[in-house]
Amino acid sequence: MKAVRIHEDGGPDVLRYEDAPDPVPSEGEVLIELRAASLNHLDIWIRKGLPSVPKPRILGADGAGVVVSGDGFNAGDRVVNARVVLCAATQGVPPVA
Repeated sequence: MKAVRIHEDGGPDVLRYEDAPDPVPSEGEVLIELRAASLNHLDIWIRKGLPSVPKPRILGADGAGVVVSGDGFNAGDRVVNARVVLCAATQGVPPVA
């Protein structure tokens, strides 16, 4: 899939549009097909290293979509994030009408 990722802390110049591995949910996680994603100040702070996080990192603290697989939800459930880590990346997701 394609994603905008950071590999180091810094300004907008550290953003890289590149190929990234397809996400696979671990135990207790859910894979969401994003229909809408956005950035907020948390993403700016993380990009700047406040706090520094493991890298590479895909930014995108806000989003909504449909559950693909994972624990605690049914495939097809519509969800919006509530303080979760989302992978704001493209993987053939159709645009929201």
